[in-house]
Amino acid sequence: MEFFTIGTSKIKIILSKEEATERGISRDSSLMDEQRRRSFRRILDEAKEKVGFDAGAEKVLVQIYSTATGGIELFVSKLGIVPREARGMISQTDGATVLSTKRIYYIFSCLEDLLGAVRCIDSSAVEDSSAYLLDGGGFCLSICEKEGLQAEKRLSLLLEFGKKLNTGQLFSLEEHATPIALGDAVERLSEL
Repeated sequence: MEFFTIGTSKIKIILSKEEATERGISRDSSLMDEQRRRSFRRILDEAKEKVGFDAGAEKVLVQIYSTATGGIELFVSKLGIVPREARGMISQTDGATVLSTKRIYYIFSCLEDLLGAVRCIDSSAVEDSSAYLLDGGGFCLSICEKEGLQAEKRLSLLLEFGKKLNTGQLFSLEEHATPIALGDAVERLSEL
C-alpha cells in the first residue's frame, strides 16, 4: 500500500489488486457495510502512522478509482478543513464558514482549443485562472468565478472548445498535470 499526501486535508492511497481484494474494497463496492468501514478505518490508521494523515473522527469524502493493474486508488478528503491556499476564499456568515467563490474545471484535447476558449472569456467574470498540461495528453483550465456574477453561465461558450468536469470526475492536478500558467491563465494565454 502506498500513501501520498495532497495538502493537509487530502490523501491518495494506492492498493494493489491483492491488497484491495484482501480488504474487500473495489471500485464498485460501497463503504456502507460495517466490515468495509472497519477495513477502511484501518487503512486510515495506517495512513496516520506512515504519513501523518489524521482523519480522526472527522467525516471524509472517499473517491474510488480502478488502476490499470487491477488495484484501487482511494482519494480521501477531510470535510470541514479548508486548505491554506483556499483561505482567501472564505467568508463568515452567521457563524458558518462558506466558500465565496466557485472553481470550475474544463478539459481541452489540444492547445488550440484551450487558446480559443480563453480568448472567448470575459475576464471580468474571473477571479483567477490556471492552466495545466495533463500527463495523459490534453489541457485543463481551472477558473475561479467572481462572487455573484454567475460566471458558469457566462462561461458556457467554453463548451464549444472542451468539456466541463463534474466534481466526481476531478483528479489531483498536482499529481497528474504540469502547470502552464497559475493565477492568470486567461490573461496570459489569451495574448498568444
